[in-house]
Amino acid sequence: MLTKGCIRMAKINKRIEIVRAKDVHFSSMGIKSGTMIKETLSKYYDQVDLSAVGCKDDLDDLVNKKPDLVILGAKRIQDNGAYIWLSEYLDQNNINYSGSTKPAMELDMNKADAKLLM
Repeated sequence: MLTKGCIRMAKINKRIEIVRAKDVHFSSMGIKSGTMIKETLSKYYDQVDLSAVGCKDDLDDLVNKKPDLVILGAKRIQDNGAYIWLSEYLDQNNINYSGSTKPAMELDMNKADAKLLM
């Protein structure tokens, strides 16, 4: 329960998963930032977890948790030599997430293409 003034507020019954990449080269969120986000959200939501993904099996585990929202701290991971875009994988599994779609992230990674599009 949260206390706001003299009113006690119940936590929101949602499962939030904060996700970063195991490989620091693919992660846009450090462990310290992820931990701070988890601590803050845990004040307001019933279930908040911080996890790191490094392969498709990790993504399958994430989807099996059935989070209400995934906060992305990585764009993609590499599994068996192929890239897996986290937003695309979550879209395919009907999981809500914060962050951009694969096409937007590809433009972010290629400024020349982004300028051409604009």
